[in-house]
Order: sequence, then C-alpha cells, then structure tokens
Amino acid sequence: KISKEASAIQVATGEKAANIFFAFTMLIAGAVVSFTMGWKFALVTVALFPLLFLVLSFMIIVLQMGFKKQEQAFKASSTLAEQALNSIKVVQAYGQEEKEDERFCEPLEEARKSGIKYHFISSLAYGMNNGIFMLIFALALFFGALFVTEGIKNDIRDRDYTPGDIIAVFFGMMFAAFSLSLAGPNFKSVTKGRQAAYAALQTIERVPNIIIDDESAKPLDDLKGEIKFQDVKFKYKTRKINALDGVTINFEQGKVTALVGPSGSGKSTIVQLMERFYDPDEGSVLIDGEDLRNVNLRDFRSKVGYVGQEPVLFNQTIRENLYYGNPEATEDDMLEACKKANAAKIIERLPEGLDTIVGAQGGQLSGGEKQRIALARAFIKDPKILILDEATSALDRKNEQEVQEAIDNLKNGNLNITTIVIAHRLSTIRYSDKIVVLKEGKVVEEGNHKELLKNYKGGVYSTLVAKQEKLDDDQEESDESLDGNSDESADHKKRVHKTSTMRKNTSFNEEVKSKKEEADALDEDIKKEKDELIAQIKKKGYFKRLIEYNQPYWLIVVGLISSGIQGMTMPVFAVFYVKILFAMFEEDLELIAWYCFGMACNCALSC
Repeated sequence: KISKEASAIQVATGEKAANIFFAFTMLIAGAVVSFTMGWKFALVTVALFPLLFLVLSFMIIVLQMGFKKQEQAFKASSTLAEQALNSIKVVQAYGQEEKEDERFCEPLEEARKSGIKYHFISSLAYGMNNGIFMLIFALALFFGALFVTEGIKNDIRDRDYTPGDIIAVFFGMMFAAFSLSLAGPNFKSVTKGRQAAYAALQTIERVPNIIIDDESAKPLDDLKGEIKFQDVKFKYKTRKINALDGVTINFEQGKVTALVGPSGSGKSTIVQLMERFYDPDEGSVLIDGEDLRNVNLRDFRSKVGYVGQEPVLFNQTIRENLYYGNPEATEDDMLEACKKANAAKIIERLPEGLDTIVGAQGGQLSGGEKQRIALARAFIKDPKILILDEATSALDRKNEQEVQEAIDNLKNGNLNITTIVIAHRLSTIRYSDKIVVLKEGKVVEEGNHKELLKNYKGGVYSTLVAKQEKLDDDQEESDESLDGNSDESADHKKRVHKTSTMRKNTSFNEEVKSKKEEADALDEDIKKEKDELIAQIKKKGYFKRLIEYNQPYWLIVVGLISSGIQGMTMPVFAVFYVKILFAMFEEDLELIAWYCFGMACNCALSC
C-alpha cells in the first residue's frame, strides 16, 4: 500500500507538478501582456474566466471523490485476496474457492461501478471545460468587436481600440486561459498524489501507544528475570468482557512456570502483556520490581526468547536463521545453542550442517526439527526470560518428546532462565516448578502438579488431567487393538521388516535428492502450464481478450462517437475564429454576431 502511494506521490510531485508550474507562469505572462496592451478589454475578458474556474473546481472535486472511493474498494479486495492466498490450503480443504472468489469480486464490482460513474463525470467535466473555453473565446471576440465598432478609447495607447489591440489583448488572455486548460488534466494526478500523501503520512506519522525506543524509559543493565503481574485487568477493544480480570502471578527467577486452562482463559494474553504488545488497563506488570512501562522496551525484548506453536523460519540457511537471535554469534555459540535445544543431531546429519537452507517456512525440515531450531534461536540470545507458547502442541509424540527433553534441560541445567510455558498437553508441564491454572481471565488454582491434584480435587486442573489420561488410555487401547487384530503372514511380516529396514538405511542425501527431483518436476509442470497459457493468449490476442471485460459495448460506441464529435469541433472553431477576425477589420458587427453565434453552437457540441 505504501509503495503504491509513494508511486502516486512521485508522479504528482514530478512531471505533473512541473506542468502545472509551467501553466501558472504562462497565465501570469499572458495577463501582464494583456493588461499592458489594453486594460479595459482585458478586464472584460477576465470577467468571463469565473465560468472556467467553476468547471475546473467541479472537475477536481469529482476526481478526488472518485479516486478515494476506488482506493477504498481496491484496498478491501486486496486485503481479502491476501487473506485467502495466505490460507489457500484451508480454503481448498473446505472447498471455499468460489465463496472466496465472490468475496474478492464484491468490492471490485463496487470499484467498477464507481469507476464508470467517476470516469463519466470526469469526461463530462473535461468536455465542459473545453466547451466553456471556446465559449469564452466567442464572447471575448464579440465584445472586442463592440470595442472597435463603438470607438472605445484605449487609455494606454491614447487612441481608440483597433483590431490589432483586440487581437494582442485577446491572444495574451487566450494564452492565460490556455494555461488553465493545460493544467486541468494534470490536476488528476496531483489530486491522486494529495490523497496518497495524506494516507501515507497518516501511516508514517502515526505515533504508537507503545514506543520501543522511548528516550525517557529506564535502560536495563542487568536483568534478573523476575516477573510479577499485580492485579492486572485487560480487555481487547473488540470484546465486551475482560480477557484478564484481576490477575496476580509471580514468575520466579530461574524457575519454570506453566500456564494452563481452557481456551479463552487468558493464557496468551498474559504472554502478550509480558512482551508488552499491549499495556494493562489496570494494575501493572513488574520486571525485577520495575513497572514494564518505565523500562526501555528494546533492551527488554533483546533479553526475552520466544518460541510459538508454529515456528517461523526464513527461507535461508540455519546459520542465518540463528543470526536473528544473535547477529554476533559465532559458530561455537550456534552449536552450543543447538545442543541445548536438543538439535545437535539435526545439524550433524545434514550434509551442509548449519549452511543448509531450510526452505520457505522451514518446509525442508520436519515439525519437530523446525521447533528445535526455533528453540536454538531463542537460546542463542542468551535470554533471561524464555516464553514457550504451546511449543509442542502441533507435534507428534516422538517429536514432542525430543522437544520436551530440550525444555527439561532448562529446569535440570544451570541456565538460570525464567521460563513461562503455555501448554494444552499436560504431560509437558508435569514437572514444572509452578503451575498456574486460569479460567475466564482469573487465577483459580496455583501450585505444582502434586499440590494441585491434592489440594484441588475435582478442580479445573484435576479435570483436565483426568481427560488427558483418558485420551491417552484410549489411544493406547486403539494401538493394542490394531496389533492384536493383525493376522499378517510370516512372509508379509518379513516384507514389512525388510521395507522398514530399507527405509531406516536410506540416507538423508537420498531423501534430499528425492525432494529436489520432486520440486524440479513440479517447477517443470508449472513452467509448461505457463508457456501453454501464454501461447493461448497470444493466439487469441491481448486486445480481443481485454475487450471482453469492457461490456456493455454500447458505452464504447457512444464514447468513440463523442470523441469524434469533439475532435471535429476544433477545426470548425478555427474557421469561425478566422471569419470573426476578418469581419472585425471590416467593422461589420452583425456579421461578427452571426459568427460568434456559430462558434457558441460549436461550443455546445464540444460539451
């Protein structure tokens, strides 16, 4: 959006602004010449100009309104398109392609209707501008003939007005008027530039409520990592109820604190307040006893590590992804961070090690591998606070266990990191130092695993544990049932065992090669389809293809006829103009009046 607005600003402040300045100087020069040659007739001519100014003002207002409506419609459609394309797998999985297409086309239809109306009115205004310009010529020449035939005195020349004086003054004012006509089309681009500049400056000059580099904030020299929520209340602007309602939690330094509770209980909101993406409505978040609002936010975030449910890895090497955690990290630092994150084996078995490209969104790695690399990126910051927001919820049991071992290193090692864990799978937080149970934005239970089961029998945590254990038991029974009901033959078992052994013996290089071949084949198919589409378009012709989108066709016919008529009016105008000049020298007022009437009719056709 900003890029498009910057482009419109560049056009408006470049050639178009220069054209308007050129027209303005021509206007001044023409007016000076006219008033020094005969001020009386010049004043008469100037009295006719308000008509032209009214039309120009009308045209500018119409252009401004039309551009604004179209921009809003295009913005809405582009937002919908971006949302659908970013979630294209979900759209296809639910078969919602047609619905998304309809949603995308709705604002475009509004833009089309607005565009037709806006271009019709702007074309009408442009025609009126030309027509009134010619009408001013006709009236000016008629009044000039009156000056000559009636013997009105030219005070500057100290004699009566002659046809030469009228022509000199008239041409001076004509160039002045022509400059306005020249400036008219450029006002469209300037109007777009003004609208774009306003929108861009609104974004650029927006002052956020939370300033990351607040000069008045206190720098963090030595962060210990103790966090305390003190009677915190918070409500999202789009919701009517509080997301947090009087929450008081103490996250002890170097300890692992887990947050559990049903969906919507406020777990993620606590994390967002802890990262200071929002400020609490009431209460305070304290970091080492200091209100987070008084702390330099950049300093604070540089000491906080975060790993979410869906880790974000850039389409670069593992090394470059780790640099996001610490741009000054050495290779030894990276290997140590990978070891802490239980990701050292991943690096060892990759042919290119840390220089392996992970692919878009980390697509070349499994879910567990991505999660562990993301965890290593958090460790390499040497954080004092580590936030794990459902870091294992999207993983299978094997990957979950591997990532969980890395998390357990925080508790068993001497890293002294204050760790906040959000989890739905209670097995991942069973050994946490403290578990805080939330419900409807309030802390309802607190303690370690054993204390919660003992002190809150039948409580929220006990209920969640019972449900989790039942699900695990059902899963185990299902697995045993599948094993018991299988009556595979010995040969089949051997084949399965042999296949399994072959799969285990398949090297990582072969897997990478296979993926590369699949990707190359896919690229080849896409290229082939693209070439076929281009060949089809060329065969059909671009113009013929585009003309289908310009229905109804009768509007095109009307536009062509109108353009032809307006084009013919200029030569006809020239004929009348010469006739009037000759009649002026003969001082034949009646003939001049008829020619001026003919010119006025020509003006009406031009409109």
